[in-house]
Amino acid sequence: MTGRHSGNTAAKKRAASREAPSKRPLKRRRKRFIDLGTLMYLALISITIMLLYRPIATMLTTKSRVPELKKEIVDLQKQNELLEEEVDSLKTDEGVELLAREDLGLVKPGEESFVVVVEEEGAALGEMEAEPDGEAKEDSIWQKIKNFLVSLSEAV
Repeated sequence: MTGRHSGNTAAKKRAASREAPSKRPLKRRRKRFIDLGTLMYLALISITIMLLYRPIATMLTTKSRVPELKKEIVDLQKQNELLEEEVDSLKTDEGVELLAREDLGLVKPGEESFVVVVEEEGAALGEMEAEPDGEAKEDSIWQKIKNFLVSLSEAV
């Protein structure tokens, strides 16, 4: 009986030794699988963030421009109303006559037109300046701009 019993014990030990090595690799594989799963999860999160970054940034930029664009719309609507009023006035005979007189310088038969030209001291805009040696020198662009701005400020 002891022989049978001891043989049975040996079979159990062999069976236990067979089972033990197979369990260890499973634990290692399972641990590796968890690490791989975590890595895949992080990669998925990273890809999602990269794909959503541009649309979210665009949305935030667009939302920040909304007040500026609303103000621009209001300004353009006011300008459009003024232009519509001008068009309506030009549809009348008085509007056409006013435009012809002011912009085109036209006069009715029998009327005379006068143009008043005010010239400043020194050279007028676009004229030539005389050099001390007698040669004519053209005004620089900055001098022309200065003369123009001075003439505008004096007209007001």
